[in-house]
Amino acid sequence: MITEKMELIAKLPFALSRGIVRDITSDGTIMVYSNSDHDILPCDYLISENGETHIQIGTEVLYAMPDYSHGGNRGIVLGRIGVLSPIEPSKLENQKVEKNKLEKICAEKIEIIADNGLVLRCGEGSVSFAKDGTVVIRGARILSRSKGVNKIKGAAVQIN
Repeated sequence: MITEKMELIAKLPFALSRGIVRDITSDGTIMVYSNSDHDILPCDYLISENGETHIQIGTEVLYAMPDYSHGGNRGIVLGRIGVLSPIEPSKLENQKVEKNKLEKICAEKIEIIADNGLVLRCGEGSVSFAKDGTVVIRGARILSRSKGVNKIKGAAVQIN
């Protein structure tokens, strides 16, 4: 599998290389010092989804060299190179998500706002909230427990 990936990379119309940002010009051009050929190459920047760059002078970057045979004259900085540091749990906004399984949310208060409706579902049980204020609790068995008084209030209360 690794050999197949390497063959695909070899067929790309550009080469990937490591470099160090030496300057960022007033027009936004990133001047990258190439570690391989010891030259400085003008580069554009591949903007991430959130628009953050975090590129500054001295940053080690991965860049795609231009395809000179097709008239390219600027490289493209693909991103920073570095060691991934573990993120402190407090910086994850009290969430731990792994493989699309929410393990735990710890917060003093959690508010979920939905425009038209919200459904919390697990197996055969669900709690549905409608825009008009209707709340429906469904389940194979529903228990209501209280250490104090267990009150049921409403304009009318029907039991069975």
